[in-house]
Amino acid sequence: MFHISHLFFLLSSCLWVTLVIPTASTLSPGGSGIVNQSSCNGKQYKYQQLAGYGFVPSNARDSYGDTLGGFGSSIAIDQKSWRELKNGTYTGTVYAIPDRGWNTQGTVAYQNCIHTFSILFTPAPNAAASSPSQPNLHLTYQSTTLLTDPQGNPTTGLDADRTGGLTIPNFPILPAATYAGNGFGQPGPGGHRISIDAEGLVLAADGSYWVSDEY
Repeated sequence: MFHISHLFFLLSSCLWVTLVIPTASTLSPGGSGIVNQSSCNGKQYKYQQLAGYGFVPSNARDSYGDTLGGFGSSIAIDQKSWRELKNGTYTGTVYAIPDRGWNTQGTVAYQNCIHTFSILFTPAPNAAASSPSQPNLHLTYQSTTLLTDPQGNPTTGLDADRTGGLTIPNFPILPAATYAGNGFGQPGPGGHRISIDAEGLVLAADGSYWVSDEY
């Protein structure tokens, strides 16, 4: 039996995402408090309550100088890193995908990436709406991995176009975008890159990633 609790953390004033955390025991000291329950692959899961929340400053930047905001497309916990400390705090590593960059006025040549964070989560079982806890989920930025095609060229957040995809040995034809300048409306050599609109992330046992997109 796994008891499922949600952890919320705010990326800016208008965006939130959730982490779903399996814990070995219930966080509710009294009563079942079950909101919903389900079963999968022979295991039963019970969702009981909001377990915690935390913040990432909206002006935080990654190791390349770009803003971190907007990485709620997908978040995956490295289950091998997840453990409980002696003081009852949980710690681990999470990986997050920031979609394809700022695109409220059209897509841009944003290089897709995966951010790595360490987290500390301290349960607050006595918290309630009338007496909420302080932020009990703390995230510390660690690093950023930039995504490239198999030949080492940067990917892009631009919409794939009709000029034809990229053909790379041992891969199917991949959707690609042709752009002028630097892809941000400024001078540059132009290019033809694989387009990724990243929306899903799964960690493989060997340390690699599976990334899904909308194309």
